[in-house]
Amino acid sequence: MCVPKFATRRYPGLTLLEAADRADEDGGERIAPTTVNTYFQNLAAVFNWAVGEELVDRNLPIIRPAFRDLTA
Repeated sequence: MCVPKFATRRYPGLTLLEAADRADEDGGERIAPTTVNTYFQNLAAVFNWAVGEELVDRNLPIIRPAFRDLTA
């Protein structure tokens, strides 16, 4: 998925998919797929740290949604 830049500011109240659809209509800028993957990796690292600090019982696997290619 090509996530819109500043999606929560530009499209408040919309889900990420709705914001992506709206960005298609508006011709909005997108975040690079590698940036989205980095966000997922960083989130996983935070949860791994929390498990190590015994703040949570276990790290839940991050389920990445099946992103559709919005650039096509």
